[in-house]
Amino acid sequence: MITEVYEAMNKIKAGKAPGVCGIYPEYIQHGGSDALRTLHKIVTQIWKEEVVPEEWHQGIIILLYKGKGSTSYSQSIL
Repeated sequence: MITEVYEAMNKIKAGKAPGVCGIYPEYIQHGGSDALRTLHKIVTQIWKEEVVPEEWHQGIIILLYKGKGSTSYSQSIL
């Protein structure tokens, strides 16, 4: 299973915003064997316990004005 974690680490796209945890994708990509072992340990624990950390269900949504239309937003989109 460690090879699956390694392959997933290599598929991470750089330049993306960090998640709720504040970890940038580049940290994981370039973390080397230490990051690989740590991620493998986390994934293995989740697999055994069948419980995903609550934080993994969260996301951050930020509205960005792209220069078109009204700068105001409707409460219905929030």
